[in-house]
Amino acid sequence: MLLKLLALFDLLGLILLIFSVFNFIFLRPLIGIAVFLITKFVIFQDIASFFDLIVGVYVIFILLGFSNTILTLIAIGYLIQKIIFSFV
Repeated sequence: MLLKLLALFDLLGLILLIFSVFNFIFLRPLIGIAVFLITKFVIFQDIASFFDLIVGVYVIFILLGFSNTILTLIAIGYLIQKIIFSFV
């Protein structure tokens, strides 16, 4: 149950990252997603959570105005595969 709940938050983060590609930045939800991803690294501390940390820090860079379409697509791809593995 917890795995599916975490996957739903990852799905929300995925949707917000897709919006950020088109310059629709939702400040508070993106801050929440960044905190969520960084907190998952602090709690679980495994290799997948390390990539969550990287994506969380990248979301903070997006909020500061430093974004790159290729890096955003890589982060989106990572979240997609994580969501798929969580629901399967």
